[in-house]
Formats: sequence, C-alpha cells, structure tokens
Amino acid sequence: MTILQPETVTIEHDVEIGRDTVIFPCTYLAAGTRIGTNCSIGPFVYLKNARIGAGETVRFGKRED
Repeated sequence: MTILQPETVTIEHDVEIGRDTVIFPCTYLAAGTRIGTNCSIGPFVYLKNARIGAGETVRFGKRED
C-alpha cells in the first residue's frame, strides 16, 4: 500500500487495505471499509463500510454501504 500525502489521509480502525493499493490525498476511510488489491482510492473520497473489489478505482465521492 502507498499513501500519498499521508498527513491529509485518515484511516480509522477496522479498515482493510489490500496490497499494491494507492491512497491519494484528502481521503477518509471510515470503519468497516474493505479495499482489495491493486486499487486506486482518492483523491477526495469518503468511504464507510464500503467494499471495493480488486483493481477498482474510486475518485471524488462519498460512499456509505
């Protein structure tokens, strides 16, 4: 996992992030979120209890599952 500008990223407890995933600036990953391998998350994303499959890209949005 790579976190770009980590000072702008929040990752709560109970978040799982797969290998080779990139987290972009201004991203908030709330509890219960599961992210697969080789993903691209952010910038400007809020995820809570979300399930992101391997290889997916999520940008500029909010998702609460």
